[in-house]
Amino acid sequence: MSISNINGLSGNNTVRGDAGKPSQARGDSAASTSERSPVVSTSDSLSLSDGAARLRSLEAAVASAPEVDIERISALKQAIADGSYQVNVGKLADKLIQLESAFAG
Repeated sequence: MSISNINGLSGNNTVRGDAGKPSQARGDSAASTSERSPVVSTSDSLSLSDGAARLRSLEAAVASAPEVDIERISALKQAIADGSYQVNVGKLADKLIQLESAFAG
């Protein structure tokens, strides 16, 4: 590659690209981008921190969670308000044991 006319010095204004073909110099001493071969990197990698990986799994869990049933919530509120809601103590106890096991585990 020949670079000329630097700092007012004259010479031929030809730049040879990768294929050896002459092309006009543009004044910035670089061949046109169409003559350059693209740079391909095969060593790029991505690693997530433990927190980022946990966040990604939580986002997936939230996305797959069922939507809130507004009608069911209204019915439960009404049943609690008028005293007709019955608590299943066996089911409540089982859920408390499961919750405690999850925290201990």
